[in-house]
Formats: sequence, C-alpha cells, structure tokens
Amino acid sequence: MLRTHHQRLVHAALAAAALGGCMGSVDDGFPSIVSVEPAAGSARGGALVTISGTGFADGARVLFGGIPAPEVTQVSPGTVITATTPPGVAGPVDVTVETPAGAADVAPGAYELLPLDVAYTDYTALFPTDAADSRGTALADLDGDGDLDLAVSVRNAPNRLLLNDGAGNFSAFDGLPENADPLAPVAEDTLDIGAADLDQDGDVDLYVANYSDQPDRLYLNDGAATFTDASDLLPSIPSATHGVAFADVDGDGDLDVLLAENGVNHVLRNLLDADYGVFGFEEIAGALPPDPDNTVALTPVDVEGDGDLDLVAANHQDGETVRLYLNDGSGLFTAAPDGQIPVAAAAGAREVVAADLTGDGAPDLLVLTVEQDRLYVNDGMGFFFDDTIRAMPYDMVYSSAAAVFDADRDGDLDAVIANNGASNRLYLNDGTGLLRDYTVRLPDELAHSMDVAAGDFDGDGDTDLFFANDQGEQDALYLLDAPWGETGS
Repeated sequence: MLRTHHQRLVHAALAAAALGGCMGSVDDGFPSIVSVEPAAGSARGGALVTISGTGFADGARVLFGGIPAPEVTQVSPGTVITATTPPGVAGPVDVTVETPAGAADVAPGAYELLPLDVAYTDYTALFPTDAADSRGTALADLDGDGDLDLAVSVRNAPNRLLLNDGAGNFSAFDGLPENADPLAPVAEDTLDIGAADLDQDGDVDLYVANYSDQPDRLYLNDGAATFTDASDLLPSIPSATHGVAFADVDGDGDLDVLLAENGVNHVLRNLLDADYGVFGFEEIAGALPPDPDNTVALTPVDVEGDGDLDLVAANHQDGETVRLYLNDGSGLFTAAPDGQIPVAAAAGAREVVAADLTGDGAPDLLVLTVEQDRLYVNDGMGFFFDDTIRAMPYDMVYSSAAAVFDADRDGDLDAVIANNGASNRLYLNDGTGLLRDYTVRLPDELAHSMDVAAGDFDGDGDTDLFFANDQGEQDALYLLDAPWGETGS
C-alpha cells in the first residue's frame, strides 16, 4: 500500500547536523516507508507484516499505533523488514520505523487492526476431572511464573488451586493448608475466595469467605503458591460470609477487606505498616449502615468521581434492593440519598459489576439477578437510571456473576454472564452500552454456573473463560478460537 505522505521524527543529533547545512537524505540514515503488506490483521496480534522502503538500519524498531512489535527481522538490508504485530484495539493505526539513531518515518493509518470474530470452544478436558460444588473463583498469578492461575472456593469440600502451565493446561496443586474444621465432620462451607497482595510482599494472598458460622480464613503466599494460615490476624466477628472484595477504602495505600454478610456487612481495615513490621486487620466499627437485607456481594467503585471508593451491595432475596453506600474518604459509609440509584432495583440480585459500558468515562452498574438482569447507567455525577429496556437482551434466568472485558478487541467492554440452571450468556457491546446477544458463540451447555473469570489462559493474546459450576458439575474452561479465516497467532 503506497503512502500519501511521510512524517519524519529526527533525533536531536541529526537535527543539529541538518541545521549545520547537512540536510539528511534517505541514504544518510533517514528511513522511508513505501509499502506495508498486508494492510490489515487481527487485533489479537501475532500477524507477520512486511514493510518495504529505504534507510532501514540494522536494529530498527517497528511500532504499530505506538506499540513496539515484539519481533523485527531484516529481510533485505536497508529496504525490507518484517514485523510481528502486537495486540491492540481495532481500527487504523500508524506504522512507524525508527532507527537506533532516533530517526523515524511514520505511515499514518497504514495498518488496520480488525475486531476478533468471537467464538469459544470447550477445552474442559484440559482441567483436572474431579467435579465439586464450586462457588467462587479468584484469578491471579499464584506461583509467580507469569501466567494466570485459579483459586476456586468449594462448598463443604477442600478448596482448589489450579496452576497454569502458560498454555492453558491446569493441574491441581495442594498448596492450601488443611481447612477442615476439627469440630465439624465436613470441610468448611466456603462461598467465595479472593486474591490480592494484602501484605504487600509482591505475591498474591488468599482470603477464604466461609458461611454457616464458620470463621473466614487468611492464607499468605510464599510466592510459589504454598500458603500459610494467618487467620489469627483477622478480628473475631460473627461470620456468615457470602462474598469478599478488596479496596483501599480509607485511602492509606493498602487493601482493606469488604465482607458481604447477612444483616451486618463488615469492613476490615488493613493495619499494614512495613516500617514497624505490623500487619493485621481490625473491623472499622460502624463503617456501613446496618443492612436488613441478605447481602451476597459488595462492589467497590467511585461512582461520583470524587477520588474515594463507594460500595454497591447486591442483596439476594425477593423484595430486597440493591443499595449504594457513599464513602467519606476515611472508610465510613452512608446510604445514598433517595433517587441516586433506582428504587425498583431488581429482586434477588446476586452481583453488581461496575464498568464503563457506555464509553462516557463514568462507571455503570451491571446488576445480575434471579430474573431479568439490569443495566444502571451513570449520569457522570453518580446518579443512575435504569436503561435495561434499551440495552439488555431479554433473559429471565438466574444469573450468578459476570465478567466484563473487551472480548472482540473493538475498544469497548463486553460481558459474559454465568447462569445457574441455564446456558451462560455472551453479550457484545456496540460502544454505547447496547449489549447484543452472541451466546451462540459459546458452547451450548446447560450448567449451574456460580462464577466466571476471564483472562488469557493460553497466552495467545485473547481472553478465555473459566466457569465455576455448582451441584457436582465439572468446572468449565472455554478458549477463544482464532477468528474464522484468520491465520497466524
């Protein structure tokens, strides 16, 4: 593809030489791009592109939309180079060739990144085969090898660590301390599990949320996915924990713990002080107003853009409402004024996911319910209106959780929804928050999915899916296929 014009970026030393009367030419080290072939490829990256021109010095870099190509090869010295495209967002991007001396030529919009044509394939066979009553999942690099592993909470059975080999092959790993209650005949009733670096030592720790009046657990990581029980660092509080989340709600630079409970939710302040070797947690008394409802999840999000994190409570029983609590900046919350969030909130909410689905820079709320899921759109000042009729597919099923990410790499956020007793759902966003049903691109399986995690499990530059399944069903792994007709990557 021939360019219409060139933009040259010149290193200071070359510019000084030009000012001295030595006007550079192509032969003097200024690269000049003549063609880029092919002119388009997948936004997942990995395509091989040939760039022809002159002045391509040894060691030249190639950038696509400002992102360096991971591999560059001189094919014909000075005139032809090949470059592998990095992952990016769909749309035209500039192609830049930059010499080691700093001289560069830009071909504006010379390469187009194409959205992924999303289609998932069931790779559950790659998983360990033992099924269980899985409820929650935490996605993190648990063993420090650079890929994404999984921690899965299981009801009345040992929780599970699944370590990834980097290619999407998972193996069970017994790195958790024995969590059986010595006073009970069964393992603990774990409903959720969360992963975060709570002690700021550079690895990911685990918080295990237990129900049935069993104490929660804190497991500290040694960096290799072997965990030590540090539950004695937690305060002694009544426990019927449905869900756990982490956020710096008091603005002191470390992660606090948010616990969704029956009746009284809890905020545990992190007491970390590395200078004095202090680490532990204390409850912030009265942090949240008493909630008469059965809260199953707390979602931290700055709804007003004032720099602190507020909380949205998903309440589960029929007739209970989604509640919004506003942070004063110190970790103390008050109920939002009437009208700030829709009063006719969905009955039986299971989770609220905060994400900018409308592309206006303000976080919206995707409310997962036991009936019709809802979309509450933020007006930019923290007030929400119900845009479900316009934006959401009709779907009267029991939704448990959702993962929000850019599935097709077109620059907006899409959603995958885990359903209990129905097919899971894939919704692609048109950029305005209008979610269109692409569930046919998921494997057609009826499941009792309680949670979903999205991440690049096989290292190919796109986003794969893990579903935690209840009622003795095998957990599921879906890998994103290459778009139809796409080669490479």
